Amino acid sequence: MIMNLLNKLKNIFKKSEPDVVWWSSIPNLEKIQPLQKSINHVPNWFKNTKNPIDFSGDTHNNVKKCPSFPLYFNRGWIMTLWCDLLIERDDLGKVSWTTPNDVFKFEFHSDSQFKDHLPDHIRKEIACVIKPISPWKVKTSKDWYILQLPLFYEFQQNFGLIPGIFPSDIYHQTNQQLIIYKNAFKDGNKILLPKGTPLAQYIPIPKQDVKGIISEETKELKESEDTSQLFISTTFRNRFNSLKKCPYVHNREK
Repeated sequence: MIMNLLNKLKNIFKKSEPDVVWWSSIPNLEKIQPLQKSINHVPNWFKNTKNPIDFSGDTHNNVKKCPSFPLYFNRGWIMTLWCDLLIERDDLGKVSWTTPNDVFKFEFHSDSQFKDHLPDHIRKEIACVIKPISPWKVKTSKDWYILQLPLFYEFQQNFGLIPGIFPSDIYHQTNQQLIIYKNAFKDGNKILLPKGTPLAQYIPIPKQDVKGIISEETKELKESEDTSQLFISTTFRNRFNSLKKCPYVHNREK
């Protein structure tokens, strides 16, 4: 009886976190160009930014003082381009692509699918939309989806990525839609997106939207805010790690 109870509890807690499995339809691609945890792909400009407190007497009030950046960089996986992609545009504006091996395929989204429906100011900046025949598949446990995001802090100049959510518990294909900008061809009629170029970030999210309320400030909410601010202001570094000790944070996580 005790073992049955323990197994039931184990299943309950297991369901609170998604199982995420990635695989490639191209054999051995995971050995050549694997997906990476986001934390292993922090942009160099952020890593090179000085710490807010370096104990030398200098203070640097910069982005590393904000918790949103490390929390964001620590979520999900980064998919990088698995092959070189050469994109050419002729004098009439027609775009074509070439890859080093026929196994790597790409398609074009016709303008009527996406581009033609956009506001004029952005539509005029787009040369085309390219969709990789992505070799990467992903499966999540029941009632978990995958959020696809562009890499906002890579600041790519030649292309962008269309964000979206797909039901990865039943649909496993990853389809990136790459917006190629006309500005990419300002110095010539060819651009090369090299193998390893960061394409997208993938984060598991629950299928059901989270319910929430809009509230006036209550005594409990005010006390929670005051307590969390006190925890933050009592350390020099890793200030937000101290919030794990805050009783209000702990109660909200239950």
